[in-house]
Amino acid sequence: MFLKYNGIKIKTFMEEKMRIGIDVGATGIAGGIVDSDGCVIREIMLSTRPERGYEKIVMDIAYIINTLKSRLTENGVKIKNVGVGIPGVADENGDVIYCVNLGWKGAPLGRDLKKLTGLEAYIENDANAAALAEHAYGSMKGADCGVMLTLGSGVGGGIIIGGRLHRGFSGVAAEIGHMAVGDNFYNCTCGRNGCLETFASARALERYFIKLVEYADEESSALQAAGGGDKVDARLIFEAAKKGDLLSLMAVSRLSRYLAKGIVNIINMLDPEVIVLGGGVSKAGNFLLDMTREQVESELLYKGVRHAQIKLSAFGDKAGIVGASLIPAYKANPKE
Repeated sequence: MFLKYNGIKIKTFMEEKMRIGIDVGATGIAGGIVDSDGCVIREIMLSTRPERGYEKIVMDIAYIINTLKSRLTENGVKIKNVGVGIPGVADENGDVIYCVNLGWKGAPLGRDLKKLTGLEAYIENDANAAALAEHAYGSMKGADCGVMLTLGSGVGGGIIIGGRLHRGFSGVAAEIGHMAVGDNFYNCTCGRNGCLETFASARALERYFIKLVEYADEESSALQAAGGGDKVDARLIFEAAKKGDLLSLMAVSRLSRYLAKGIVNIINMLDPEVIVLGGGVSKAGNFLLDMTREQVESELLYKGVRHAQIKLSAFGDKAGIVGASLIPAYKANPKE
């Protein structure tokens, strides 16, 4: 059955295989209904506020799932499961082993969501989920070997090898954000110093910018736009940098330099066909991409050899939702 809108045929819910994907981050919880082409056709977002604790966050996740489930049910679509991406690691039973940015350890997320929604909940690392989305529909499509970098509050990684998600021996592979790339002025949430996450994430950019402001004599347009140092965010810093603000440019340049170091390490280790940049920081677009590509070129070990294409995510901040919706099918057939 088709509906027509301005002469264009539009498939109804009944004609598509609909899925629900949930992307849980340190800043926001986003959920959506995803169709068979990887399009998010309905989306709900709530603030995470990790300080509230596990139980309240789980209730919010369940609320989003149940709301989307009701929307599908109203249109005659039955759904049996849901995929959930988290900024951490979960076992095959859906129990969270470790989720640093949310303060979770040993949390029975899959079982709790099943009780609250009636759906089987499949839990996977959020960057792995984003990699699934980009490989199925986006900037990594068709690649035999590719790497996804999610640059958000932290830095996540997802690796595709042989056209399949690579989870490693214990399922904890691709923690690229915790690759050591240099000494930093603060420690990572994991307790170590020098993690890529403390150089190339939104939080890292904000913290370094504030540090520059403390020691600089001149004003910054990013700081003025924010109305105070405690309110400045990565978006404002990038906007100011694009307009030539010196302190913002210095902060962005540092982020790009260390991001390039991480990318060169990935190239030296895996030699992938493509490396995709996603997450909130990637919204800086070609401004960040061109700067990073140039830095990568200068640091390559084998400069005369073809190396990975560095691309922006095709899905932007929706990669997590789309990828999460693919998790149940991936869990059922991990080798396909």
